Amino acid sequence: MWKYLLLIYFGLIIVSDFTEYVLNIPVWDQASRTATCYDWFEQYLENDYDRNKDYSEGIFENNYSMTLQEATINKYEYIFNKLELKPGMKLLDAGCGTGVWMEFCRSKGINVVGMTLSPEQAQLVKNKGLTVYVGDYRILNESFINQFDRITALGSSEHVCTSVGSLSGSAAADRCNKIRIDTWNLFYQYLKPSGKVYITVITTNPIARWSYIDWIQTYFLERHYGGYYSSMNDIETKVIPKIGFKLTDIQDKTKDYHWSSVADPDHFGHWYIKWHENTSNKVIYFVKGMLTDLYLIHHWMYYILDTWMWQFGGYQETPMTDEQVLNSPMLLKYFMLEKIE
Repeated sequence: MWKYLLLIYFGLIIVSDFTEYVLNIPVWDQASRTATCYDWFEQYLENDYDRNKDYSEGIFENNYSMTLQEATINKYEYIFNKLELKPGMKLLDAGCGTGVWMEFCRSKGINVVGMTLSPEQAQLVKNKGLTVYVGDYRILNESFINQFDRITALGSSEHVCTSVGSLSGSAAADRCNKIRIDTWNLFYQYLKPSGKVYITVITTNPIARWSYIDWIQTYFLERHYGGYYSSMNDIETKVIPKIGFKLTDIQDKTKDYHWSSVADPDHFGHWYIKWHENTSNKVIYFVKGMLTDLYLIHHWMYYILDTWMWQFGGYQETPMTDEQVLNSPMLLKYFMLEKIE
C-alpha cells in the first residue's frame, strides 16, 4: 500500500512542477507555501529560537569574533540609525517573523505593528505583547493608509514572488517585477510624508556560473520557502522607476549572512535538529505534513542538502573572501527607499 501512496505523492509533485514551471499555472497559493515553510521552522529549530536572534542575519562589520546575538543587535542599530527613527514614530514591519526587531524598536520608544503569513509566528509575537496581523502584505489594508513614518521589510521581500512560469521565458521575472511595483506602491500609501522604507533582500548574482547541482539546489530552495529571487538590476531599473520612491542607499551584506550561520550553530541557515526537544511534536508535525503539505519532502531536502549555505558558495568555517562574494550564486542587498512628494 505504501508504494502506491508514494507513487501518488511523487506523481502529484511532478504534475505540480510541470503545471507551475512550464504551463505557468499556479497550483498552490504562494503565501500558504511560505506560511508552511515558517511553521515547519518553528517545529524543528531549537526551542525559543527567537530569544536572541531572528530569521535573518547579523552585521559583523568584519569583526568575526562577535556572537550572532551581538551582530543582530548591531544590525538593528544600523537599520534604526539609517531610518532616523525617533521615539513616538510609528513603524510597520512587513514580514515580522517572531518579532525580535519589533521588540528592539519598542524598547526605543517606537510604536510598532507587525505582519506575518505564519499563524505560529503571530502567536509568538502576541505573547510578547506586540501588535501583529496575520496576513499578506501585498494586499491593501485600508486602515494602514497614511499611518506610518517608516516601514521595514527585513528578509521578507524574496517571499512576495513565485517561480511559476520560470521555464517559460521571462514570465516569472515579469510577474515578480509587477508584484514588487504593486506592493511598494502600497507601502507608499501607508507612509506619511517624508516616509522611508528599508528593505533587505537576497538577489541573484548575474555573473555567477551555474552547474546542474546549482539548479537542483535552486529547485529545492524555491519549493521549500515559496518565493523567487529577483536580480538587483531588475529592482533598480524595472521596479523603482515606476513607483513614488527614490533609491538613496544600497549595501552588500552577503558576507554577514554567510557568517551568521557559522557564528551560531543553531542559526536556521545551518543547524542540526535537536530531536530530544519536543520529540512528540516533531513527529506529529511530520505526520500532519504528509497529509497537508505537498512540499514536505522539499523542506527536508533543503535541510539535508544544506541548501541555504549553498546560496553563498557552501558552508565554510572562515569568512567569505571578496572573490567568493563575486562568484556567490546569491547576494544579500540592503537598500532604502524614500518617499517622493
